[in-house]
Amino acid sequence: IALSGNYDRKFVTVNPAILVPVLGEPSFHYDNLTGDVVIHSNQAVNVVDLHLFSAGGLFLPDNSTFTGFATKTKGELENVLLGSTFGDGYDLGNILPAGLTTESVQADVTAFFGIAGRGVEQAAAVVPEPASLALVGVGLLSLLKRRRKPHSR
Repeated sequence: IALSGNYDRKFVTVNPAILVPVLGEPSFHYDNLTGDVVIHSNQAVNVVDLHLFSAGGLFLPDNSTFTGFATKTKGELENVLLGSTFGDGYDLGNILPAGLTTESVQADVTAFFGIAGRGVEQAAAVVPEPASLALVGVGLLSLLKRRRKPHSR
């Protein structure tokens, strides 16, 4: 069904302030240190179609791990699996430039997934990797500590 074109695309607005993925819906995790994007299943099963769009053409298609009947351009990446599914932790490769902010990735990248037998692509969240969040937190703590130190004259 995924390759037949006989499906409707379900558009869902993803609130960029929400960084917690929905149970049962895959999410795409971006690592700003490397540009790597990994799918987390969040207990979704039978994910057979991954479809990502970059409004600004940010994708690095040569770094994609997609094979077979894959679409790999700077503006679109898609792969459909026949006879298997995308599992938790599937690595899409370093498909985005490193150093992008969460906000810029979420503003530029639209991600969809398809479940076998549903016939509808659904929107997926694009969130930062937990390691990247930890580094942001450490940086913020450092700034707060710096501001709290009294200045001696």
